[in-house]
Amino acid sequence: MKTLFRELLADAKRVNPSTAATLRPGLSRDVVEKKLATLPYEITPDAASLYEWADGADGPFELLPGAYFIPLEQAMSQFKVFHKLALGMDEEEEPHRDCFRFLSDWSDGGYAFGRVDSPSKGRIVSLEIHATWLIGFSDLEHLLKTSVECYRQDVMRSCDDPPDFTKFYEIAARLNPGYKVWRPTAG
Repeated sequence: MKTLFRELLADAKRVNPSTAATLRPGLSRDVVEKKLATLPYEITPDAASLYEWADGADGPFELLPGAYFIPLEQAMSQFKVFHKLALGMDEEEEPHRDCFRFLSDWSDGGYAFGRVDSPSKGRIVSLEIHATWLIGFSDLEHLLKTSVECYRQDVMRSCDDPPDFTKFYEIAARLNPGYKVWRPTAG
């Protein structure tokens, strides 16, 4: 996975060097694991690998189109808020709500590591608090491969030029066979 992290950083620097510069230094695995151990459920070790590479970003660093990599402290803080919300929602409606979000978007959604004991079985899922699920990844490796390809295929551009979401869905579907991609529903 180290190779994928290096490729991602190189491609992000090529597309938007000032945004790539906002990545924070990674945390030690021990620190990350101790913080994640405070969650009320287990998530995959991928979360520790991600935060060992970088502790989020101080700016709008897109790991996926429209999804910004947030620091672990911020993710832990948001978890406390969203976990309380999830406890009050109907689980039959959306049984994957109880997740640890590490990518945030402008609409209070983002991507999250699912619980290993939930229907998501620890997969990375797109989490929208008041909307439908959009896309999922079986693991961090597939998410990183998609991210690298999005940078290479000009899906993610400068901060002033919005990403090409249609192309993103096509790339995600191609690189994640066997895992369903949910397209947004119309209006």
